[in-house]
Amino acid sequence: MIPILINLIPFVLLLGSLALLCIVVFYLVLRFKKLDLAHRERMTALEQGAPLPNGGAAPVVSGHRVYLLRGMIWLFTGLALTAFLFGLVSAIESGPGPEHDLEMKLFRQKSLKGMGATEEQIRAVEAENQRNPRRHGPPTILALIGLIPAGVGLAYLIFYAMEERRLRAGVA
Repeated sequence: MIPILINLIPFVLLLGSLALLCIVVFYLVLRFKKLDLAHRERMTALEQGAPLPNGGAAPVVSGHRVYLLRGMIWLFTGLALTAFLFGLVSAIESGPGPEHDLEMKLFRQKSLKGMGATEEQIRAVEAENQRNPRRHGPPTILALIGLIPAGVGLAYLIFYAMEERRLRAGVA
């Protein structure tokens, strides 16, 4: 029962990552549509000679609060990437199981016999494989790549906190 649950972890992480990706893409599409609509409104006003909406000022996305949003996006993207890669690497490392190992051993023996190897040479190859098992798949440390965007997010959040503190000290 537990091996089945362990094998489901990468799929759950993959589905969660895909859901997060869909949410981000949906947000970006909505944001693009909003900016495009504002642009069209401004261009129509210019063509008709009407006063510009918002007093002629272009929509500004600035202020220190934008760093909070950017920090959270980068941080959670990095954490999700790290979790996904750890799940993927652990699923690959766990492998298909001992029955697959036996099948591969028999396949290697049959292949070596087909190439003309003696029984003694086949035993020597198997002994070497048992002494030095080869790992297939990515190393676990690869999952730490997700810490890079998480670090960028933390930097944004630290900057936001410092800017918030500076503004409150200046207002008070």
